[in-house]
Amino acid sequence: MNTFTSKTGKPVQSKSKLIIVLIGVVITALLFVPFLINPNSSYEEKDGKMYFGSKELVGLNPDEVSMIDYYIIKDSSHIYYKDQILEWADRETFRIMRPPFFMDKNGIYYETHSWLSKREIKPLEGDYDKPTFHTVSNSTFFKDKNRVYQIDIWSGSNAPLSAVDIPEIDVTTFDMEGNSNWYADKNHVYFGIFELKLCKEIDRATFETLSFQVAKDKNHVYYLTRNLKSDDKRATDYDDYAILNDADAPSFFMIDELNYEDKNTTWSIER
Repeated sequence: MNTFTSKTGKPVQSKSKLIIVLIGVVITALLFVPFLINPNSSYEEKDGKMYFGSKELVGLNPDEVSMIDYYIIKDSSHIYYKDQILEWADRETFRIMRPPFFMDKNGIYYETHSWLSKREIKPLEGDYDKPTFHTVSNSTFFKDKNRVYQIDIWSGSNAPLSAVDIPEIDVTTFDMEGNSNWYADKNHVYFGIFELKLCKEIDRATFETLSFQVAKDKNHVYYLTRNLKSDDKRATDYDDYAILNDADAPSFFMIDELNYEDKNTTWSIER
């Protein structure tokens, strides 16, 4: 190892090499520590016994086990999360809503997702009506009888539930439009992945989704901009939509997921 000598005559490591070593240690930790905190174990039956990883689930009969989610199972008595019994869970009513959300008769729960802390099942905190709370067509949005909600379980917040702040939303009729990132109620159209925005320029009465990427109303054709080939790369780097200029909306129809046609021309999506 290269060294240089200090005024005291003692060898001192090169600062640049020390920095490189420290960077290597940090990168190694970031790559491997998450797997030590949350090992990628699974359920397995061996010799008539049930295991999670190397730990035996004592008293659990493999013949009575049913899977709820990858890390959640139940037998005739309990709900298990990995190798632990969820003592608080109501076995009869506990079910998955949409990963990573679960519910039973007592409340709503979610599985935390953090690389640097142990995953767990936590109650969903917030001011919401539990009896009517449900996912909106298996999307990233939820609603109860009063409001529409968005949930951020990846921020590390103790209260990841927040109400969507759009006063125009009609909660009762709010739903997903097709299998897409478009939503609508009786009055308006909305677009969103994790955050919802109101699309006042879109005509609700004539709006329809043609595919996951393309929708239209009587005036325009709309397409998702993310990851599309474009001369303007900035327009393709995020989840949003744009108007397909020069398309004839009334005659525009889908041939297949990547090809479309109107009275004047054909259109193709290139990725």
